[in-house]
Amino acid sequence: MEQNKSHRFEFVKFRGRELDNGYVNKTPIVQFVLVSLLFPMWGAAASLNDILITQFKTIFNLSNFASAYVQSAFFFRIFYYGHTCFIFN
Repeated sequence: MEQNKSHRFEFVKFRGRELDNGYVNKTPIVQFVLVSLLFPMWGAAASLNDILITQFKTIFNLSNFASAYVQSAFFFRIFYYGHTCFIFN
């Protein structure tokens, strides 16, 4: 029963098998590629955040406080969703 719970979010069928020590006998390539692409995209979004806030500050006439609020909301989102996923996992 516990094994089905841990694999309920498996979108791509992994055809390897789990060894006695908890490792798998072959690398899950699709999952590895998806996670490897996630981190550069996350870094690109974080670095574009500063550029976009500067542009939004001029377009929408934002004060320094409002632009700081936008940037803090961006990083608080990462904190909030990370903890929410941890709690409901």
